[in-house]
Amino acid sequence: MKEFKEYQYFFFTDYEEEAEYLSYMNSKGYYFTYRSFGGMIYHFIEGTPCEMVYQIDYNPKALKRKDDYLQIYSDCGWEKVYSKKGYTYFRKPLALMKSEEEIYCDPESRLEMLRRIIWTRMPIILIFLLIVIPINIITSVNSDGLFSTGTFTGIVLLIAYLIMFIKVILKYKKLKEKVQK
Repeated sequence: MKEFKEYQYFFFTDYEEEAEYLSYMNSKGYYFTYRSFGGMIYHFIEGTPCEMVYQIDYNPKALKRKDDYLQIYSDCGWEKVYSKKGYTYFRKPLALMKSEEEIYCDPESRLEMLRRIIWTRMPIILIFLLIVIPINIITSVNSDGLFSTGTFTGIVLLIAYLIMFIKVILKYKKLKEKVQK
């Protein structure tokens, strides 16, 4: 079988969009196998196009009892495709779907998954946002008071991390509102 690679970037809160992308690629005959290069290179094998539904779970603690965790999904017809750093990718043929089935059947479960993601990723974002980037900006101003390349890089990183932080908060608030309805 022929392997196919594609660059694609999804932020960690974009798990629904990522699952839709994988389902779309499957319908074109590209079956997802794994990710590399920081999760930005998607690897596929070429095959017969078919309709598959992909779902992504983030639960690093569940991997400690991996067999039980995977068996629960297997019993419901989900096949584990790939697992790394707490993320597990599942797929199921559309023909076997009873309705709009998801591995998270209620907004509360999705909110809990997002909480797990935030609590593992947010400290890294905050360290960069509050410590690393400001230190980079401050130390890269030269003696003449002019900004150097390092300052520009620091400002770009600061803006990027602020955007990520805001995106996470907005996604969380949107899901929380859905739960409270």
